[in-house]
Amino acid sequence: EAPAVTVEAHLANGLPALTLVGLPEGAVKESKDRVRSAILNSGLDFPARRITL
Repeated sequence: EAPAVTVEAHLANGLPALTLVGLPEGAVKESKDRVRSAILNSGLDFPARRITL
């Protein structure tokens, strides 16, 4: 079982994009893939909007 984490998110209009803040450059690409997978595997829809986490 994975530990629970708290994530703050902001959705905005515009071209779909996912931006992560607060991580070193090397960790960002892998984290984006993990966040997207976690949302989809939770049965949630991944919004087609500008997302800042």
